[in-house]
Amino acid sequence: MKRSIDWSLWFLIVSGVLVSIILNLGVFKWALTIVTSEGWTGFDERSRLRFDFGMLVSLFHFGLFTLLALFHYKWKNGLLNLRQSKTLVISLIVIISLIIYAGVVLLEGYFFNEYSIVGKRIQADYFLWNSLPVAAIAIAEAYFIILFKKVKASELEKAQLQEEKSNAQLAALKEQISPHFFFNTLSSLSTIVRNEKKEVGLEFIQELSKMYRYTLASERQELVELKEELTFVNAYLFIMHKRFGDKLICEMDIPELYLKKKVPPMSVQLLIENATQHNIITKTSPLTIKITVEDSMLSVENNLQVKEESEGLGLGLQNLTNRYSLIAEQDIVILKNQTTFKVKLPLL
Repeated sequence: MKRSIDWSLWFLIVSGVLVSIILNLGVFKWALTIVTSEGWTGFDERSRLRFDFGMLVSLFHFGLFTLLALFHYKWKNGLLNLRQSKTLVISLIVIISLIIYAGVVLLEGYFFNEYSIVGKRIQADYFLWNSLPVAAIAIAEAYFIILFKKVKASELEKAQLQEEKSNAQLAALKEQISPHFFFNTLSSLSTIVRNEKKEVGLEFIQELSKMYRYTLASERQELVELKEELTFVNAYLFIMHKRFGDKLICEMDIPELYLKKKVPPMSVQLLIENATQHNIITKTSPLTIKITVEDSMLSVENNLQVKEESEGLGLGLQNLTNRYSLIAEQDIVILKNQTTFKVKLPLL
């Protein structure tokens, strides 16, 4: 597995360069004052010494920034892993930070005074206070990056946990479908065995086995093509027609261009099942189900003739609503009036 690049280190280095230059702009301006007053011909030895002084101070500041930033961003982790009290660990971090700061400042003062960079001795307190802003910015930036990465990691962890939660909820919803569907198909089979010939029962079982192959094949899929779902629906309607005969009418008109669109597995079947469970189905009052496409959504509509007592388990529509919410963060549309009941499913 390829390791990702830690851009934070490059960010610290670039920041060190910029901070070192910006904080020493006054020194470079001091070097150019002679040039400004006397023209470019005035860029003499004094200007060159001042400019060299600015460059060298910037270099020492960059070294101080880099050492302190890297120590607080990364190197101190070794101390944090020690099995010691927090007070001791924090004390060690502070002491090491002071040693780094004092060491760079003393080295800077020794270097400039030993080699007389500007031709005169510079007081030690100049380097002490001049380097303080660099140290403060370096430490602050290191902890800002640590905080930023923790926030990003926390957001990523929350997103992963939410995804795992959604997957678990979706799996639970899928598990609801199988026993629900199994209960109702067994109920239909029971009716056929009592009232029909043996051959009809065998044919019913064969079609039922085809349907269960579909349910098993789509068990791990969040979405299936509409064409596959409608093939399953036709097999389901075959079983329903064995139960209800011409008392159940289903009209299907789906343009071919929508057949490659996707829906959750068994979503259309759930709506047909919902219609048969909650409505009166008789020869004088047949149930008519129309499956069409409206406004780029799959529409399943039936005439409304509600039973006083439903035989269903009441899981269908709520299950479908939850699945669409989890899979696509979209809502199904439910339209009801005195004569019709319609559900529209987003095609994904």
